[in-house]
Amino acid sequence: GDLAVERVVLRHRPASVVLRVSSDGDQVDLVRLVVAAARAGSRLDISSARPVPAPLALLLRSPASPIEVGDLVVENDESFLARLATGRLQGAAPVADAVVDLGMAPKETPTAGVAHYRELRIRLVGGGRRDVSAATGHSADVAVWTGEVTDEGRVELLPFVHEQTVTIAAHRDGRPDAALRDLRI
Repeated sequence: GDLAVERVVLRHRPASVVLRVSSDGDQVDLVRLVVAAARAGSRLDISSARPVPAPLALLLRSPASPIEVGDLVVENDESFLARLATGRLQGAAPVADAVVDLGMAPKETPTAGVAHYRELRIRLVGGGRRDVSAATGHSADVAVWTGEVTDEGRVELLPFVHEQTVTIAAHRDGRPDAALRDLRI
């Protein structure tokens, strides 16, 4: 049974995400994922190989937008991977005095100029996970979600939230504590 003196709460917090629609990605999936991100309260940077539909772009840039959008970039797959490799996406921390200019970055070390990625999350529609992984130097700090966009809301929300489990011992010396039991988490 349940322990009356212990609380375990699963909570979700919004996360910033780079949403990338590759050349073989579907614009319908872009719309679905923007809706999922808005529902989660996430901040988005959007990169698309094709122009974002005008009504959607206008909504995302309007003061009435249901979601905060930073970058809204139209670029081919190679340009996206180059920006990723040189640390120009959300989450990259450039090394002081390092080369981060795309035109000057050495071709043999695509991650030159990037010290590490800080919790970079990418929802990739189309394209290849291996290319993204190679562009980040196979950094463990980069989470990439791939695969087809589904109709299952809970699955599609995962890239846009941090999941956290909080456990509280709601007692003092074995006696239930009402303040801890009722504490809002």
